[in-house]
Amino acid sequence: MKRAMDGAAVLVLLTGIVLAGSAQMAPPAQAPNPAFEKLKSLAGRWEGTYGEKKEPTAVSYSVVSNGTAVEETIHSADSSDMVTMYVRDGDRLVMTHYCSMGNQPRMVSKGLKNGNELEFVFQDITNLADPKDGHMRGMVLKFVDNDHITHSWTWREGGKDAKLEVFEVTRKK
Repeated sequence: MKRAMDGAAVLVLLTGIVLAGSAQMAPPAQAPNPAFEKLKSLAGRWEGTYGEKKEPTAVSYSVVSNGTAVEETIHSADSSDMVTMYVRDGDRLVMTHYCSMGNQPRMVSKGLKNGNELEFVFQDITNLADPKDGHMRGMVLKFVDNDHITHSWTWREGGKDAKLEVFEVTRKK
């Protein structure tokens, strides 16, 4: 009986510590970042097309990590899903694109242009064997309106920008 009571006391104590610790897990207050808030407003499901052939695609956005990151998942018909994570870095936005090609380009944006456009510029890349191998090199995210966005991805191959891949998606209601 004493052992059960001791176990219960330990459980109550640990629960209190966990709850107290989680209250302190809030991210530090930061000045508002209009570009990041606009990204967060994309939360939900989107559908549309991409590429010259207007292939069907679905895109989902989730605000994760206690509101400090936005996760984008691009679902394509051929199951080559890709994930992009967007986070703040001071007044900049940083994205890491986990490409179906197996590399991870990282890009930076200094904020909204014209109130509706985020241009992400290449910073560096991981898991690219040769710089001439194909990879994403830049991206422009345009907020057409609350329910329509476009992504324009720049693909680089052989050391030169080779094509622009455009995604046009509409919020699914």
